[in-house]
Amino acid sequence: MMNKRYAPGCRQWRGMATCMDKLDLDAFIFDLDGCIYRGDNAIPGSGKALSSLRKKGKKILFLTNNSTMTPEGFSSKLNRFGIEAPPSLILTSAGATAIYMRNLERGPVFIVGESGLQKALEREGFKVVDEDHALDAKYVVSGLDRTLTYAKVAAACSAIRGGAKYIATNDVHFINAEDAEAHDRLICINTAKDIDDPNRLRYSKQEYLKSEE
Repeated sequence: MMNKRYAPGCRQWRGMATCMDKLDLDAFIFDLDGCIYRGDNAIPGSGKALSSLRKKGKKILFLTNNSTMTPEGFSSKLNRFGIEAPPSLILTSAGATAIYMRNLERGPVFIVGESGLQKALEREGFKVVDEDHALDAKYVVSGLDRTLTYAKVAAACSAIRGGAKYIATNDVHFINAEDAEAHDRLICINTAKDIDDPNRLRYSKQEYLKSEE
C-alpha cells in the first residue's frame, strides 16, 4: 500500500507509477477498497498505474481486510475494472485468519461473518456450525457481517462464555463512511471480544468515532 512518506508528492494515481518506479522495488502490495477501488467504482488511474508497473516487470500482490468474499470473488470484481488479478495474488483477512488457524486443533467453528470467511475456514478443514449448535463451537470467528442479527450476536456471546476461543479477522472499528450502518454492526461484533467490559457501548457513534481519532 502506497504511503506519501515513502514517495513525497505522490498523492494521486496520476503519475503514481512513475513515483513508485523510482523507489527501486521489485514488488508492491496494494490494499483494495480505498486504494484500487471505492465501493463499486474503480479509482481513476489505478488500473493504468498497475499496468504500467507490470510492464516494468514489477510483481503486484493485493491485500484486503474485507472478509466477506473469497479471493475468487475479489478477482472477479477487479476483472470487471479491467485489472488482471488471479485469486492466487489476493490475500483477504479471512484467508489470513484461516492460515493462522491452520496449526490449531480442529473443532467446530461459529462465525459472525459472511461466505468468504466460511469458505476460508472450511478449506482448512474446520466445520462451521449454525446458531442452534453454537454452544458446541470450539472457536468463534468474526469478520464483517452485513446480515448480522441479535440472535447471531447472542449465540456468539454464549459460545464465548462457554469457553470457545474468540478470533477476529481484524480489529477495524469502522469502514467506509458510505456504509454507516456497518459501523454499528462492527461495534456489536467487538462486544464479543470485550464481553466483560460493561462500558464498551457507553459512547454514542459520534463520541466513539471521535475517541478513535
